Amino acid sequence: MKKIAALFSVLSAVILSSCGLLGTGADTDTVQRHYYTIKAHIPLTMNLTVRCPYDSNCSAYLNNFDFQEQYTEIIGGITYDADNCEYTFKTNSVLKTMTCDSTLYLQIHDDGHVRFSLFDSTHAEKSYDIDLGGVTHSWTRRGDSVDVTLPDYVDRIGIDSATTRRFFYRDSLPDRTVTLPYEGPSGRDYSLRGNLSGQSSYGTDSVLVSAVGYWRPDSL
Repeated sequence: MKKIAALFSVLSAVILSSCGLLGTGADTDTVQRHYYTIKAHIPLTMNLTVRCPYDSNCSAYLNNFDFQEQYTEIIGGITYDADNCEYTFKTNSVLKTMTCDSTLYLQIHDDGHVRFSLFDSTHAEKSYDIDLGGVTHSWTRRGDSVDVTLPDYVDRIGIDSATTRRFFYRDSLPDRTVTLPYEGPSGRDYSLRGNLSGQSSYGTDSVLVSAVGYWRPDSL
């Protein structure tokens, strides 16, 4: 009888183990991941945020750099996944090391352009010249109204009301213009959003432009 009981215990343990109900003390499905930082030029996507207050002194900054595809590298038989990037950023007289997590502030020149360059580990330069003129001068006062004209590459305009946010899309605006009342209890604002592809001297990068324009009733 004892032999039968012992045999039953062994069989039960085998069945439970095969069903995954007994712990093994280690997770055999866990795979150790290895990561590296890309330092050579690759196609990037990035966000370019623009803020244009009533005094027209618009500001701009870049952030959220990302790869357009996944990159891996095999070293000594081990596969490494790219999870960050590192370049030298240059704009005007500013020269600094940046990563994909950096926030980079830009000067908007008098012609409405922002210009900057990224240098990789071989000192190869990838330069950018992005025209924001249509964004920084997107609205004009007309009597008691404001006309907001969408630049060619902007897909939509968002407008806040007292209770909700409305969106107008490029295809629904034959003249690409939305007219807003100038007066308001605390001013007005609108947002523009569009994508620029094929940017940089390499013609590879994608820039998502997000802009906010706003004014106060007493600003003009």
